[in-house]
Amino acid sequence: MQPTYRPEEVQGILQWAIARQMQQGESTDTLTQAQLQEIAQELGISPTDLAEAEQAWRQAQDLQHQRQAFHQWRWQVWRAHWVRSSVITVLVTIPFLLLDWVWDGRVVIWTSRGLAWPYYVPLFVGTPLGLLVLWHLWQTLQRQGEAYERDWQAWQRHQRFQQIKQKAVRKLSGVVTWIERLLGD
Repeated sequence: MQPTYRPEEVQGILQWAIARQMQQGESTDTLTQAQLQEIAQELGISPTDLAEAEQAWRQAQDLQHQRQAFHQWRWQVWRAHWVRSSVITVLVTIPFLLLDWVWDGRVVIWTSRGLAWPYYVPLFVGTPLGLLVLWHLWQTLQRQGEAYERDWQAWQRHQRFQQIKQKAVRKLSGVVTWIERLLGD
């Protein structure tokens, strides 16, 4: 009696076999469409089911790439918040350092009574900014939840708008080029 396999077992076995062939150099890194169809035919998968599965796989890959781009964008936004708050804190601190230096000819950050008076204002500015940066970091690290989905949908809308805008600009530039050729001749 020959063994039988469930579909997920067949998938795993084929993945292992293809990976092993690639490691041994017996196969190329890719399979052709004809090879994929041949494998599907031998497994009894209809061409329409294969086409639907391939389309679903492509959509899943596209979604995965979009999520990856979204996460990269979120890290860029967080870095921008960090840089902005750091610059603000430094710009607020420098005048107080200069004021302290002008006041008595030296910079004293810590005195016997604690923090020198010029550094309380930057502390009051830097602490909320630091907390805001930590809040943005927390949001950036989140990969699920209502706020994450809201940000994800807003990012997708923005991306679609950018694509529409680029398409309109390309068409408009084509029309302008056509009019210039028409008037130039």
